[in-house]
Amino acid sequence: MKKITVELTEAEYYALQLIAYTPEDWTENAVKNRARIAIDEIVDEIIYEKIEKGESIQGTKEEILLSSNRKTAKQITDEETIEEE
Repeated sequence: MKKITVELTEAEYYALQLIAYTPEDWTENAVKNRARIAIDEIVDEIIYEKIEKGESIQGTKEEILLSSNRKTAKQITDEETIEEE
């Protein structure tokens, strides 16, 4: 389990209080929903690649994702930055 902390100004926190039951609930829902969408998109790509190669597909979405050894957005950005220097 990973924990992410977000710091908000008083105005940002108040604005979230006006639109959500609690800012904490809204934030958790937004992040988890975006992660779910990312999992679906990435696993779809992995499955497509495996089908094209004639490879078998096993495991849950989470297992498929975690075993994919894909580079993170940070790794890709850092590599591109190094190449530009």
